[in-house]
Amino acid sequence: MLSLRVGPLVRATSADSAVIWVELSHPGTITITATPQQETTVDGPERDTSAESITPAHIVTSRTVCVGNRYYAAPQLRGLQPATWYRYTIQAQNDQSTNNQSTAPQPQRVVPHQCFRTLDNPASQYALTLAYGSCRRLVNPRQDTLSALGRWLVQHYEDRENRWPRLLLLIGDQIYADAPSSAAIRQHASLRGGARDFSNFAALYEFSWTHDTSVRQALATVPTYMICDDHEITNGWNTVPFWRAAQLKQGNEQLLVDGLVAYWIYQGWGNLLQRNVEDKPRAPDEAPADDPRLQIMAAAAQSGDALEELRTCMRQSIYGKTRLQWYYSIPTSPPLFVSDARTDREERLAPQPIEPGAETSNRIMSQQQMDMLKSWLATHQAQPAVLVSSVPVLLPPLIGFAEYVMGRRFGPQSSRIWHLIAHLMGHLQQKFGEKAQFDHWPVFAQTWDEVVDLLKTQPQEILVLSGDVHFSYTMEARLKAGKATDASDGAVHKSSPRLLQFVCSPIDNRLGTRSRRKILAQSWLQQGSYGGLQTCIRPLYASYRQKAEKRVCKDLLFGNSLAFVSFQPQANGSYHIQQEYMGVDNGHLKPRAKCQLQTQRSVPT
Repeated sequence: MLSLRVGPLVRATSADSAVIWVELSHPGTITITATPQQETTVDGPERDTSAESITPAHIVTSRTVCVGNRYYAAPQLRGLQPATWYRYTIQAQNDQSTNNQSTAPQPQRVVPHQCFRTLDNPASQYALTLAYGSCRRLVNPRQDTLSALGRWLVQHYEDRENRWPRLLLLIGDQIYADAPSSAAIRQHASLRGGARDFSNFAALYEFSWTHDTSVRQALATVPTYMICDDHEITNGWNTVPFWRAAQLKQGNEQLLVDGLVAYWIYQGWGNLLQRNVEDKPRAPDEAPADDPRLQIMAAAAQSGDALEELRTCMRQSIYGKTRLQWYYSIPTSPPLFVSDARTDREERLAPQPIEPGAETSNRIMSQQQMDMLKSWLATHQAQPAVLVSSVPVLLPPLIGFAEYVMGRRFGPQSSRIWHLIAHLMGHLQQKFGEKAQFDHWPVFAQTWDEVVDLLKTQPQEILVLSGDVHFSYTMEARLKAGKATDASDGAVHKSSPRLLQFVCSPIDNRLGTRSRRKILAQSWLQQGSYGGLQTCIRPLYASYRQKAEKRVCKDLLFGNSLAFVSFQPQANGSYHIQQEYMGVDNGHLKPRAKCQLQTQRSVPT
């Protein structure tokens, strides 16, 4: 019988469109019907109750795409109204070629609520709340904050306009392909030892997103965006420039290729909005028409299995013959740029000698992505910019300083002895960095310097949302001199914009006691100065509802968390930002800690 195998997931959404991603049990055609939804708030009047009667339903039909004998679709609803709730239904119909099953359309429903809200018009000023988190291994499903979010959404369904986040960002390690949880292995014995081919990766995504109804409920209602980190492929993926070359030499090509194919199918595909109007310029949040992955999916929807063509596409990317774009933007206010800080790192297909004065891990993102980020920042100068990165830009001061030092090399000298010493130091720095798993922004010298230069010329503050490290914190940084140069006239400003860092990790993969002690051991240092920036940990307060606020120990939060970040525009052009970390208490999503700040008013150059 035809059924929903995975999903539905509400994916890329704008003010007038939305992508609904599904995986079916058999090939067929799906029809999605979206109808404006009457919505009532708990403390306010009903919205216009005539919407459903005067606005026609929006219908989109799509054939499934076969990839590795699994069947997917990601149709895009178009022509929707901004800031509007829609109820949607899904019907699936078997292919005529399926002889022993009925071809009549069959309704598909796996959760109590199938609805979504389109984004507000990005040109307007409005309050925005988003949820984000990373690192979900499912070692303890009872403490899974994504599952708790699904129950929380049902609890607050009647007041969804006021309470629900507008979107959900899953920013790295949606699966642990190299170390599946025991629960995943019990359900899929082939995962013992880790994922090795596409069928293994697909099984792990299926388990992660269908193991309980509450997870499916969360993904079926809140527009969800994703970006990968290392565990989508394997631990330490692309840690150093020659990591890929070493893996290929060890015969792990299929692991890399099939892991990327699965990443595209389950994460990357749904991040992209396809063009609404062909004769208009492509919007920043729309996918390029010549994206080879989209072309392969479109062709396979007509006939055939797309797996081998997708493998060829990913293989060419791995060997540096093509460059695939995984980063994207989201048309919210304030705007979001979701960076690719894992697949787009500088790579070399053969190890190279370490030369004194030459950093071995120069770039955490390509020059092409950095140029795109600079262009994006230049077009959004009137608001604070939100940069999403799977790994943090700012780390607790002692860790950040150590990574920064490991990314710098002693300069060349005329003395042969000094040259040999510098060469040896370069090797020691590299080995220490690899062993300590230093692969965050400070260790990538060239990209770090470019970020510092951005703060010298950009008028707006930049907020970075990250995960990866399995504990949560907030930080800020300023230029050391406290001065910023106006790129247009060379004038010097007395106060530079801040670089703000929010980190929320893990969703479900708590640090062990030993690792926690190591983190706390370095936490005595709350401020740092390196690489052109002055950094500091920001205060974090425990969320006790009926007690006086109390600082979290060392301002570092351990344990499973999902963060809600709210952006409230102010009359003077600044924003009030509040972040609240949510945890699981007796199966319910409850506040754990919070922080808040006021942004500086941006003055476009």
